[in-house]
Amino acid sequence: MNLSVSQRDPGDDSASRAKAGGFEKRSRQDGIAEAVQESAVASRKQVHLPDYSTAELAKRARAAHRLVRASDELHPKTAEVLVNRGVTTSKALDQYQHETWEEAFRDFGTIKGIDTAAEIVSSAIVRREKIALAHDYDVDGACSFAILSDVCQRMGAPKCKQLAANRYGKHGGYGLTKDMVDRALRSKAKLLIAMDIGATQHDVVDYAKSKGLKVVIIDHHRLSRDPQTGALHAPNADAFVDPMQPNCGYGDGDLCAAQLTFFTALRIREALSKCGEEYIRYAAEGIDSRRLIQMAGLALVADQMKVVGKNRAFLREALHFMNVQEDKKDPNSGPIPAVRALKYVSNIKRKIEASDLGFEFGPRLNAPGRMVTEEGPAGVELATNLLLRKRFDRATVRLAEKITGLNVRRRKDQRLAEEKALAHFQSLPAGTEALVFADETLHPGVIGPAAASVAENLNIPVILLTNSSKGSLTGSARAPDSGNPSQEKEKRYDIEKLLSCAAHCVTHYGGHEGAGGVRLAQKQLDEFIAAIQRGAKEQRTPEVKPFLVKPDTVLTIEELLKAPKAIVNGQKILEPCGRGNPGARYLFENMFVFGTEVTPKGHLEVTFRQGDGSKIKATLFFTREHPILRDEADVHVIAKPYLYRREKHSDEYEVRLRILAASPVETAGA
Repeated sequence: MNLSVSQRDPGDDSASRAKAGGFEKRSRQDGIAEAVQESAVASRKQVHLPDYSTAELAKRARAAHRLVRASDELHPKTAEVLVNRGVTTSKALDQYQHETWEEAFRDFGTIKGIDTAAEIVSSAIVRREKIALAHDYDVDGACSFAILSDVCQRMGAPKCKQLAANRYGKHGGYGLTKDMVDRALRSKAKLLIAMDIGATQHDVVDYAKSKGLKVVIIDHHRLSRDPQTGALHAPNADAFVDPMQPNCGYGDGDLCAAQLTFFTALRIREALSKCGEEYIRYAAEGIDSRRLIQMAGLALVADQMKVVGKNRAFLREALHFMNVQEDKKDPNSGPIPAVRALKYVSNIKRKIEASDLGFEFGPRLNAPGRMVTEEGPAGVELATNLLLRKRFDRATVRLAEKITGLNVRRRKDQRLAEEKALAHFQSLPAGTEALVFADETLHPGVIGPAAASVAENLNIPVILLTNSSKGSLTGSARAPDSGNPSQEKEKRYDIEKLLSCAAHCVTHYGGHEGAGGVRLAQKQLDEFIAAIQRGAKEQRTPEVKPFLVKPDTVLTIEELLKAPKAIVNGQKILEPCGRGNPGARYLFENMFVFGTEVTPKGHLEVTFRQGDGSKIKATLFFTREHPILRDEADVHVIAKPYLYRREKHSDEYEVRLRILAASPVETAGA
């Protein structure tokens, strides 16, 4: 059975709730346009239903029954969803609901290199040595910097030298650079700490050490391989913290740099608390994990780490402190000022959820690094300045408003890049294996997400290039599904390998399976395109499967109408949701489309009827028509139930469905 899929929840729309600085109207229009496009893209995908054996179904039913007996408040259908997610015992259920980050990460001290890193940093703090903090220009890098900067400030250390990676300028580009090292030396720094960068910059690390700097690297990216032996090659840093390095593998490598920095900060606090100086021990008590975990949790979601297992417990704790009521006697008890400001400009009047971090806060904090192209301080410093604000005041809100404005510009420029790339694709011959599009008018800060969107649309690798200097092009490459990673994603294309096919005609390239970057001379463009086409053709095979989406369990309209609040509210047990742990998805089989209409807001509203005559309304947001959901059609539907308020200020609700996928009922002989 094949199901064509609709777009994500409109509640995830980052722009539709924007409020700050007069951006509300424009932002909502931008958000709707994005949702419409996502709907069009997603409807081209297919999902396949799991075909469980009778024995497997019976086994799952028994496990669900045991969960219901262990928890009086658990609805049987919610129990079935949990069993599908691997929660099959009462002990696992308790852990799933209540495990704290301290319990989940009690062994974080075993992360390779973390104790050495903490010892080096704490010694530098005690000796009041100047420390330079280098970091990437995305949310993960910004939060990593803010965490360690906060620690050093609270310890009374000399102000750290910030070395933010910059996409632009003479020395712009990803990673740790010799220019950063030189700037650290000019600031009289004795210690260089690189966060979210540095794992593959061996020559720069060696250069820094040759100049007398101590080097600590905290990163989570893949290591490069030795060209001779093929073995993973770690940089020659004084301390190297990266779960991807040999003989580590902590957390299955699925930790962001800010989480690793957070754990390093706790080790630093522990080391300083044993210091012989009483005032240092006292100051170490001011390093409060409640503040730092909020920044690490924000980065976890924004950097698309899996929200499963330990990470789910970590994120739950971070969200707790983002939502807890501030105690005036304890300034570290509530949300940090940056979170309060981002919540305000996002016009969120409820508790902050994981989706807000990914679709509201993350894009805003990423925008300065993408959009600020002027020479001088990197744009990401606007984000780090916000993260380090000590008070929630008008100045903090104004800074959040400025960042929101940059994000509005980012969306506009990104849509323009997508439109131009798609128009160019229409001019290419049929059977084009990959899209390579160069245009000097494309904003260099948006070509990455634009390439991801176009790749999703066309279902092929996409590389967008723009001018970086006279006669030179710089570009971003994305594979289909790279912008929406999932445990269920089938392996499709490997961007790093694809770019390696053109290594002979580029000046620089790098990346991983889903994304990468490249630089080349303008005169090499034709040769580059030909090499990419050959490489994409070699990677594409008939066995490549589409993006898979599976329902958690089967539900009927009758079952839903009997206990609507219990089933809808039961879905909250899955939170926090995110990559690898999406919201509940129920399969409604053999549904008859009783009628359809388009709402004034442009949503497709469908009335379904099932075999026993039960009816329910469902909505396909930001979509006016669907090739399958037509009057009198027989369909299978994957949907998420929600409670719909009948009147704006009424307390009366009715249960409805948000349509996630639909397919025609297969007839005999079809």
